Parts: sequence; C-alpha cells; structure tokens
Amino acid sequence: MSSKCEMKIALITGRAASYIVRDVTKNEECVNVVVLPVNVVSLLSVESIRKIIAKNDELLSILRSSDIIVIPGLVRGDTSELSRYLKKPVYKGTKSAVGIPYILKYLREGGRLDTLKPADEILSKPLERVSYEEAFKIGNVSVSLRGPPLRIISEVPPHAEDENIGLMISELTKEGADIILIGSNSNWGVNKISKRVKKVEKLLEEKGSKISLGVEVPSAEVLKGSTNLNVDLLYIPASLVQEGTSFDLDSKTALILADRDLTVLEKAMGLFLEIGVNKIVLDPVLDLPLFGLTDSLARYKECLKFKRPILFSAANIVEEIEADTHGIHALLATMAIELGASLYSIVIDSYKSIHEVSEAREALRLASEAWKRGGTEKGLYSKLLIIKQSLPPPPPRLPPGERIEPSGPILDKAGYFVIDVDHRRNVIIVEFRGTQTSFRLESNDGLSLAREAVRRANISKEHAAYLG
Repeated sequence: MSSKCEMKIALITGRAASYIVRDVTKNEECVNVVVLPVNVVSLLSVESIRKIIAKNDELLSILRSSDIIVIPGLVRGDTSELSRYLKKPVYKGTKSAVGIPYILKYLREGGRLDTLKPADEILSKPLERVSYEEAFKIGNVSVSLRGPPLRIISEVPPHAEDENIGLMISELTKEGADIILIGSNSNWGVNKISKRVKKVEKLLEEKGSKISLGVEVPSAEVLKGSTNLNVDLLYIPASLVQEGTSFDLDSKTALILADRDLTVLEKAMGLFLEIGVNKIVLDPVLDLPLFGLTDSLARYKECLKFKRPILFSAANIVEEIEADTHGIHALLATMAIELGASLYSIVIDSYKSIHEVSEAREALRLASEAWKRGGTEKGLYSKLLIIKQSLPPPPPRLPPGERIEPSGPILDKAGYFVIDVDHRRNVIIVEFRGTQTSFRLESNDGLSLAREAVRRANISKEHAAYLG
C-alpha cells in the first residue's frame, strides 16, 4: 500500500470471494484486501469476525494501520464494537462485491457508511439536501419551482376495481409516491368521483399515511363542483376553463393545467390567478414516441417562460415502449430534470409497470445526484442495473473440466413435485405427489424450501439435484 495514500481502506473478505474483491480493486493502490481464514465471511456475525482477528496478529496489524475498514454488507450485527476493538471506523459494505468500486468512490468523496445497514441502502438514498426554491405546497408536499427534487404523482387508474384499490394504495405508499391522483373517465360525475375519493382517504387513514391526494377533472360540470371533493390537487384539462365560468375554489387547492397549446394554458392560468388561485402547475403534455415526442420536448422548454412548476408525465411513454420500465424511467428521469420539471407523473396501468414507483424514484435519485455533481450518471451506484452490471463478471477460478454432453433423466418412481409461485403473497409453493407420501410446503426462501422437501421425500440424488 502506497505511503502517499490520503485514505487507506481495508476490505475484509473470505477465501471464496477474495478473487472477486481483488479483481475489482486491482488498480487501487490504497486498498488492502484482507482475507480471513474462512470460506465465506458474509455468513458470520461481527463478533465472530472480531474473535478471528484477535487470534491473528498479522491481520490485526494490517487492519489497525488502515484508516477505514469495510466488511461485507450481509454480516450480522453492529460493527461499532469491532470499531472500538480495532480503534478504527468499521462499516458495512454492499451485499455484493460488484458494489465495491462505488463504495470506494463514495468514501473518498466524504461519504459515510453505516455500522448496521448494508451500503446498498446508503448509496441508494435520495438526495437529502438539494438547494431549491419552493413554489408552494400540495397538501404537505413541498414543490420546487424548478427541480430537482422532483415529486412523484402516481395515478389510480379509473378502471381499477374497488377490491384492488387497497392493495394498490398499499404498494404506492410503500414504494414512495408523494401524491396520489385519482383518475376518472369522461362520463364520471362529482358523486362517483367523491365516492372514490372517500374510499382512498379511508385506506390512507387506515395506513396512517399523510400522502397528498388529487383528482383528475373530466368535465366542466365536475370542475364547477370540485370544491366538494375536498382534495389537495385538481388535474384539469385547460380547455375546460372558459371565460365567464364561475369557479368556487379554495385558494389552498393546487391545480395542474394541461394542454399542448401554450396559449390555452396561459389563458386558463390567468383566469385562475384572477380569482386568487395561485398554486398552479403546468403540463405541456409529453407526446408519444414516434408521434411528436421531440416536438413536445421543445414545448416543455418554451413553457419555462411562465415561471411555474412543470409536470413531466412519464405515464404516456412507459406503456408504449416495449422495454422494461426501469430502463425507460432511467432515461425519462434525466430528461425531466434537464427540462426543469418539478413533478413526475406515472400510472401503473398493466402488469408490466408493477413497482414503477420505486423504479421512478431510483431513476430520479440517480439523475438528481448527477445533476448536483454537474456530470452524467456514469460511475454512480444504481439499483436499476438489474440484468447487466457496469463491471464485467470476474474470470473463473477453476480451469476447464471434463466436458459432459446433455443426457436424459432417470425418472424417480418415488413420485414427483409440482412447483408454483404466488406472486401476491411472495411465496414459492411445492407439492410432492408420491407413491407413499404427499405434502405441500411454501416459503419465500427457495433453498430452505428445497432442503425441507428433500428431507421429507425419499427421492433419488438426481431428482434432488433437479429439484434444486
């Protein structure tokens, strides 16, 4: 380790993962890979690690000469006691060694990891402090004049069945929606919308959620009676706002005015300002890819002249592109921030877009962090890298072996397994239909489920391997 190092970092690992850790840090002069005499460190507790180190003077000397020590994120326990023993700060790293380069960069930029939480949770936190000018609040949600930060509006689509709304609200609030917008159809009246508002309010109250609530206004009739809806936000097509129409709106109510024609938007905004309604967000409408998307981006830029918060609606785009939603949001979030938007709107309208709120939140976090630093996202820690990683996979440790050609199975006369997945309850279900015994098990841990099934069923080794 070079004597010129401003920060000496020690990475504790086991024999099995040591080759990966060494590979991802091979160009790091100021990083020391400390391999404990165990196969897998992640299975240990912090106290077990302390006892191993205490018996090895060489390890102890290396670690105490470091400035910061990082252990695998999956190790059980609080690293504070180990810090006191080594007289050096000890933190938890990422769950996977692939995240080590992000940890090193974060620490060198002055970041601090945690003694209890894996670094994955620290690196993926939204920006806590971005200097911005607040335009106003929608309910209890602060809205910037220009983002970041961007607040997420998630719509409950009008076709959502009443019996499914509870689960939908639970998922939206858990994944971090800031505002829930109740969607409506053109034939819905005030009474029907009010009924749905009350249902959603009840569900939010049961969950103890203080999330802000809005309504999509489908007609001029609903707009006139919208005061009775008692919500924080109204989403209004600007074409519904006509001169001479009387509006009985509370000045605390925020509005989103939407139209492709900026002249229509400006006129509607002026009518509301005249009656003292100042909480106004503008939506210049993001058009579909291949049907005016690039033109609408220019419209967003022009809309900045009104000096009002802007809504960027990703909902129109996500469903129309045949790609996984996390990748689409990664790009759209950067566009929203570059255009100066303050709100980011999505709607979970199909199975494809499930968990879209958490994907959008992570995409906005990444884009915000890059914007704050004045660079691109390259090199930032990202949960959106799901199938591919930014780093190549490590080389194999073993040399080539004897080549085995594909072969057919030897059927087990003891019986067979039926395996299913309950996605709603997040469990795997296994049923054994045997000649002498039958049973059904379930778990959200596949390995534990396989172990228990093999212990209970008298099956062949080949069958057990296939089950695994």
